[in-house]
Amino acid sequence: MIREPSGVRSPPWFLIGVVIITIATTALISKWIFVGSTPAPQSSATNSSTPAVLLPPAPANPPSQEQPRPPAPTPTKPLAEIFGTSTYSSGVVIVGARAASTDTVSSEASKQLNDQLYLALRKRGRDVDEFRPDVFAAGYFDQIANGNIDLLAQAGLAGKLRAALLSIVEAQCHDSTALAGTISCTVSTRIRVVGEQGRASFLRLTQIGAGSGTSQALARSVELLLEQHPEIFNGI
Repeated sequence: MIREPSGVRSPPWFLIGVVIITIATTALISKWIFVGSTPAPQSSATNSSTPAVLLPPAPANPPSQEQPRPPAPTPTKPLAEIFGTSTYSSGVVIVGARAASTDTVSSEASKQLNDQLYLALRKRGRDVDEFRPDVFAAGYFDQIANGNIDLLAQAGLAGKLRAALLSIVEAQCHDSTALAGTISCTVSTRIRVVGEQGRASFLRLTQIGAGSGTSQALARSVELLLEQHPEIFNGI
């Protein structure tokens, strides 16, 4: 047997082993505690402490949020009242004109044509009257001028009037190049003539006239138009 030299002590292997085992055991226990203290994820559907709220199923076709459109407004007055049927005498010739656009020249030309038609018919011995303002405001004048002459019958005028003349007018004026200091105007009109028993004709006419000012030039244009197109008065 070999003896260790005197004065040299053997290392405490037993104690070292105990320390190593103790450290390893402590680390393992700490890991178990850490893992055990972390809560496992829970399903919100099965383990939630808040009770589930059941919602009613959504409808297959949810109602539209758009509000229904209101019905189209009905006329506030009957046609006979709008047209003023009772205010006309039997055998009357009714005239009316409006500008095709809102410019002042066309507006003045339409008034000139309406006034001169009125006077020309009076000279021919006709009883003459005009369409009432409500007919223009309600849009019925345009409808008749564009061919819907049945409105006259619906208003009770078909058996009462001798004729109706409806004109839509436009005009342009400029300084005359032919004569210095004068104005030249071109008047264009579409005239719907409705006679007895619903006979109707349509005329598209244009005339140029000149004058020292716009009003005089427009008046002359309309005057020439009526002089050169007597067919306007055929059958009236």
